[in-house]
Amino acid sequence: MSEEERKTLLGNEYGNTNSYSQESPTKYTVTNQSCQVNVSFWKRRQHKKLLRKYNEYQQRLQLLYRHDEQLFTHFLHGNATATNDEEQRKRNINSLLAGITFATNVILLFANGIASVLSGSLSIISTFLDSAVDCISGILIYISTWAINNTDTFNYPRGRARLELIIVLICSVIMGVANIMMIIQSVESIVNKSIYPNASVPTICILVIACVIKILLMIFCYRHGTPGSRTLAMDQRNDIITSAVALISAFIGDKY
Repeated sequence: MSEEERKTLLGNEYGNTNSYSQESPTKYTVTNQSCQVNVSFWKRRQHKKLLRKYNEYQQRLQLLYRHDEQLFTHFLHGNATATNDEEQRKRNINSLLAGITFATNVILLFANGIASVLSGSLSIISTFLDSAVDCISGILIYISTWAINNTDTFNYPRGRARLELIIVLICSVIMGVANIMMIIQSVESIVNKSIYPNASVPTICILVIACVIKILLMIFCYRHGTPGSRTLAMDQRNDIITSAVALISAFIGDKY
């Protein structure tokens, strides 16, 4: 087949709108001269309308997204502020309760000391020792509360809130050691028969007033609900039980 016949055959196959060039003796390149697609006026208008509508939806979606982001940021900032205010309020109440409890324990320490001297009862002496332990616990809790409220965030980026739990552990150890010492002294007095209690009216009045005051403090501390205030409430509860048992024991020892 000649070259002219080949060109004629390719021209009939691809149509008359294409041109061909020979790159090699056996390879031809087809060049398309026109690829336009005829679209009607109404189709083009409909496409433009849909495109405009799509762009409006996109702009509206972006506007709603920015609005949601502003609301979310405001919500987080508001919650963080409310949380910080609530924590600060609880810390202030902790400081107030610790101060009131400490002042009350100091007053009751002297009152229980007077009652111990008047009665000579080991059970009432145990209340005096318990008041002394309460004073020590109050000092430690007050110091820990002050340290938490005045934390240097640069040196302690996560705060010093765990100091409160450490103070709880220390107070528990002090109270346990004091109670063990009183048990040992009581056993020695029973073996040696070296004590004679005297439950007089002033002694009874002092212990009753101390119990009433500690009941009120216990209620306030339990209602606050923080770890430090619950520790104070448990301490007041133990003091109430100790004072009641001491009063009953001193009365029984005096009368019988």
